[in-house]
Amino acid sequence: MKTPEELAEEWIETSGWNEEPFRDEYVIEFKKEGYVAGYKAAQEHAHAALEEAEAEIDRLQTKLSDAGILTTEHLLGADNSSNNSNGWISVKERLPEIEEVRNDYKRSKCVLWIDCDKDIMVGYHLTIGDRTRVMTRFSEPRISNFTHWQKLPEPPKEDE
Repeated sequence: MKTPEELAEEWIETSGWNEEPFRDEYVIEFKKEGYVAGYKAAQEHAHAALEEAEAEIDRLQTKLSDAGILTTEHLLGADNSSNNSNGWISVKERLPEIEEVRNDYKRSKCVLWIDCDKDIMVGYHLTIGDRTRVMTRFSEPRISNFTHWQKLPEPPKEDE
């Protein structure tokens, strides 16, 4: 990775400041210093903006978690890995077991599904004849739209 000073040198060469009638060591040095200062200021601003955004994300995730709303990050784990250690099963490995059968209509119990956009929804694996889908509350997308699934967690136990 190039340093800000090296980038300033390249900018001087490609911008024409190193050619007549602009070729003046004082002007070139002044332009380089300005470039480096602007570069560093932009980096600091970007770093501060990133820290603010990360703090806001953490605040919102905590608020969602406290409200009992599941988020992709909470379910997948902090690193968003899709390994099986956190309970997610790839649709390439296997689909949920078929639990109910009526003629050519087959379905699994409801499970959590993650689609290609990392959205999480509840639905079941549905097979009618040769057509396989995931049936959700609002739609019936193709199974190929999904990457992973997981059994639903146990509901909370009522206080006795």
